[in-house]
Amino acid sequence: IGDFARREGKHAEAIRLYRQSLELARRVAVHHGNTWMLQRDFSVSLIRVADVVKEQGDRDEAARLYEEALAVRRQLVADQPARVELKLDLTVALERVAEVMRAMRPGGRDGRQIASELYAQAMTLYRDLVDAWGESPVLLRGGAVVMLRQADVEAALGRTSRSEELYRSAQSVFGRIIEVFGRSPGALRDLSVAIESMGDLELRLGRIDDAERLYTQSMQLRKELATDTSLAGTSQE
Repeated sequence: IGDFARREGKHAEAIRLYRQSLELARRVAVHHGNTWMLQRDFSVSLIRVADVVKEQGDRDEAARLYEEALAVRRQLVADQPARVELKLDLTVALERVAEVMRAMRPGGRDGRQIASELYAQAMTLYRDLVDAWGESPVLLRGGAVVMLRQADVEAALGRTSRSEELYRSAQSVFGRIIEVFGRSPGALRDLSVAIESMGDLELRLGRIDDAERLYTQSMQLRKELATDTSLAGTSQE
């Protein structure tokens, strides 16, 4: 019901319903805390409330709820190391905390530094998941998107060498998705974004020719998306 209210734009109603679900999940988890499925449900409720609270502009409460969900999911992975799917859940929590931290200064620290550290942890988990489950568009894309986000943060922190390394790595992974799984619209769009982001960095560094070359590559991919009717209706997901 909360999801429906949120889709309808009834944010206050969605928050009320999500909070009810969260309190119920919290009580159940307290009384039956040894059940990993109940703990996971509790973490899902935390993230749902945090998402809506963040949309409403309350970053402080969103950060608190995301961090609580992150702590629960870290413990779940520690307690259930054989359940690989819990690592995927953990990447979600890491990314949520990282995103909200980018605009904060908790305890006087630059939130962008915290975000970079969390993105690095998420990338390590994605590598573990690929090792466990094999290459898939979802896992490869998840790791590459995290690379792009960390690259953005590293660039904002002035660490251009690390940012450039991450942009190139993300570009390589998106290329790998196309190589293995085909030229779907989503894969081409992702690759064009990665190339364009690298172009933005080159431009900031004053490498005009390199930036122009990358922008041209990105534009060619987007033209392919717009003109190749064989791509219509195909999907990466």
